[in-house]
Amino acid sequence: MWLFDSPDLAWSAVPETLRPQCGLYAYRLFPLRYYLGQQVPSVIPPMKPMPLDNSFVKLGYDLVSCEHGSQFAHSPLSCNGLGEEVPTNAHCLLATAEEAFALAPTLEVPGQPLRGEPGPYHIVEVWRQRRA
Repeated sequence: MWLFDSPDLAWSAVPETLRPQCGLYAYRLFPLRYYLGQQVPSVIPPMKPMPLDNSFVKLGYDLVSCEHGSQFAHSPLSCNGLGEEVPTNAHCLLATAEEAFALAPTLEVPGQPLRGEPGPYHIVEVWRQRRA
C-alpha cells in the first residue's frame, strides 16, 4: 500500500541529510469503504505494522479516495475544498472518527453532485511522530 511497517524502515528510505526536513506519519485504515454512499467491507492487504509508541501524536481523521487498487489519491477535505465547508483542525483533518463516519457516506450520493473526486472513500486515522 506504499507504506512501511516500521518507523526505522520508513526512515531508511530517506537520505540522512534530508531527515531533519522530513516528517514521519502513520496511518490507521479502517476495514471498510464508502462507495456511492454505501458502507461496504474493504479487504486490507496483509501487513505487519509495528504498534505506535508514545512518540506519535494523533492529528485527526481524513477521508481519502482510492482509485487504483491500494493507492490512495485525494482527500476531499484538502484537495477539493470541503475542509472550508465542514469543521476541520489546523491539519485540515476531522477531529473525531464519528465525524468521519458521518461525512463519508455523503461524498458520493447517486443523483447528487460529487463532494470530491470519484471514490470509493476510506477513513484514515492520521498520526505524526514527534521530533526528538
